[in-house]
Amino acid sequence: MDTSGILRPEQLPFKVPPDLEYAINELLAAWERDEKLNLDCYLDEVQAAARSVSEENDAWVRRYYVQYGWRKNDDD
Repeated sequence: MDTSGILRPEQLPFKVPPDLEYAINELLAAWERDEKLNLDCYLDEVQAAARSVSEENDAWVRRYYVQYGWRKNDDD
């Protein structure tokens, strides 16, 4: 899958802790490999690592990455 339109950790509008950065990068790499078998594990890791940021940023990360909020930009 082409992930070029999905925000990278360094592009997020808040400071991303190393554990969340790692989880997001691993998820993006799994999408790029079209890995379907373990995708839930990567999504779970992002969701768990997002707990290390504020509640507002945690909700943003879950909405954008875990709930595929980045796809909404495709409809614009």
